Amino acid sequence: MLATELVARAAFGDRFRQFVPAHPIAGTENSGAAAAFPDLYEGRNVVIAAEPETDALAVARVRAMWEATGASIVEMSAEAHDRIF
Repeated sequence: MLATELVARAAFGDRFRQFVPAHPIAGTENSGAAAAFPDLYEGRNVVIAAEPETDALAVARVRAMWEATGASIVEMSAEAHDRIF
């Protein structure tokens, strides 16, 4: 189990099944709200790294939210995410 997963499990307790980690792969060299722009996520990848016990409805909601921004969704395990990124 990854350290971040342990922290999330401790923080969310019984609601961990509703926790859907996601990592948008977007942006520029600038950071903060002032660096945002309307089509920031259009055509960009967002990694969803939900755990096997994560509620499917929670994953669907998070997926729909990111898709509404124009992002493309990639699902993988947290371990795969950490190896790649």
